[in-house]
Amino acid sequence: MRFARDEIRSALALPDDRVWINADKNVVGAIRSKYDDLMCGPGLPTSVVKALPGGARQTFQSGAIYRNAQLDLAIWLKGPVYEEYLVAGGAPGVLGLPVADPRNLGGRAAAACPDGCSRADFAHGRIYWKSGVGAFALWGDVLASYNAQDGATGALGFPTSRVQAHDDGSTSATFEHGTITCGSGGRCRTS
Repeated sequence: MRFARDEIRSALALPDDRVWINADKNVVGAIRSKYDDLMCGPGLPTSVVKALPGGARQTFQSGAIYRNAQLDLAIWLKGPVYEEYLVAGGAPGVLGLPVADPRNLGGRAAAACPDGCSRADFAHGRIYWKSGVGAFALWGDVLASYNAQDGATGALGFPTSRVQAHDDGSTSATFEHGTITCGSGGRCRTS
């Protein structure tokens, strides 16, 4: 016997016909609101909602939607920014939860990246992406020094590596036009 989707929905008193049997991949709450605002752009869910310290996450065919409970925000991460976020440890890692939607950089930064560039902000850092360069995470003293030098609009340009920790306790990252190295005491130098 074969049933139409409308018949199943009606018989089970479901709000819609997107149902997974033996796997609750339903999109609900703040993540659902964001998903609807994106007109289902992330595609079908590939996981259940997973609780995280301070929020939640649900993965989709294209990236994941994170809920930052403290800020009452839901943020979609996708593509190279999402991949870099996962490499940096995701929400439990050094960056923490997203605090704003990724945004395209305009103004002076846009002049340096005619094919596109963006920035994603997190509780404890940022990820910068530039077409042809890639996406790289910055945090801690390296990010503070980079921001003090006008960030992506400054002389260093965009990052070409994520922050690297060294055996002596120092950290560093490379950029299109230089390197920032910070000692374990927080003192940074640019070369």
